Amino acid sequence: ATTHLRRYLQSLASSIASQNPEKTASLLSLRDVHLQTVVANIEFNDIDHYTGSYFQDDDADLAKSHLKAGIKFLNQDLEACLTHQLAVVAAWRMHMGKEPETNWSLRPLNVVTTDLRVIAGRLDEQVVQAGAKPFALEKAMSEITNCFRTLSSDKSASPEANKKRGMIFLVNHLLCIAFKLNNFAFLKSIIRVMEGQKHQSQLYARAHRVTYRYYMGRRAMYEADYKGADDHLTFALKHCHQAAVRNKRLILIHLIPVNLLLGRMPSDALLENNNLTQFQAVTAAVKKGDLAAFNQALDQHQDFFVQWGIYLVLEKLKLLTYRNLFKRVHKLIGSHQIKLAALVTAMHAVGELDVDQEEVECIVANLIHQRFIKGYIAHKQQVLVVSKKEPFPPIQKA
Repeated sequence: ATTHLRRYLQSLASSIASQNPEKTASLLSLRDVHLQTVVANIEFNDIDHYTGSYFQDDDADLAKSHLKAGIKFLNQDLEACLTHQLAVVAAWRMHMGKEPETNWSLRPLNVVTTDLRVIAGRLDEQVVQAGAKPFALEKAMSEITNCFRTLSSDKSASPEANKKRGMIFLVNHLLCIAFKLNNFAFLKSIIRVMEGQKHQSQLYARAHRVTYRYYMGRRAMYEADYKGADDHLTFALKHCHQAAVRNKRLILIHLIPVNLLLGRMPSDALLENNNLTQFQAVTAAVKKGDLAAFNQALDQHQDFFVQWGIYLVLEKLKLLTYRNLFKRVHKLIGSHQIKLAALVTAMHAVGELDVDQEEVECIVANLIHQRFIKGYIAHKQQVLVVSKKEPFPPIQKA
């Protein structure tokens, strides 16, 4: 056991001294094979005794904490594992601060912060199941934020050697945590920093940029900035690796509702090719202005829509469904004056039996306010008067 431990410590010390990013990252990963070949065969009490022979100061804390985190991880003691993994990240952050004009350490940083986020997420799930208040992701968020501050203050002259290139994967971790905590307040200043770096975005790896734009698109969607969400998610889809089928599907799950709200209907081929047929019935109902079919489609796939956090966004399509129904009525009547009573009849025909004329007037007023209909209500006559030119403007113009 001590032979395995000594070999591991020697290998880690050598990889750090030679600034080998891939080797160091592997040796600090809780997902690497050394967890089974080395960590599983060493004694917890031996770690402190032998580590001092190979490391000093922060690097000694790094090696000790990683090995202890590994043992606790294998023993499924996630709370103790989290404590040691927080120490791993802090120690590596301190190490990075002592190495100017180089950013070789970014790859290991991404690995140890990924492990920290994953462990914290699993621990919080356990804590919630036990009926207690989750705390782990907030601790992970705090330490990853410290790492972000370290990278954002790097003064390296060479762009290729600047540690700021790593800010984007840390922000991606923080965005992932923010969605799980449903709290974006702590990210405002960090996102301002990132948006201020837009002119240097090419310095970031494409995969990290795609992930960043995916999360920013989701954030914009929840803030009802649908055009902003469309911009971010379309970029993510366009630049996502062709072979990353699962990632493309994740992007589309959020891009499709945004496109629907902007009046762009996905084709059946797109939905079938990406195993997203849950949207087919919703799309068809919106196109037809069929409220009963729309509500049925939402109910049928409610679990899927709730799971991905898009149910409330899709509910907003009801207004667009009204618009398309009233457009059909306008086409049938062939006049720019439409009695509200005719719209009530249409609503009843598609299953909205509880709707009266007063409620229809409110719906129409809302559609006019949202610029989905160009016209006005003649209240005294109870008539909707629509423009003779483009009475139902394209949604993109609304």
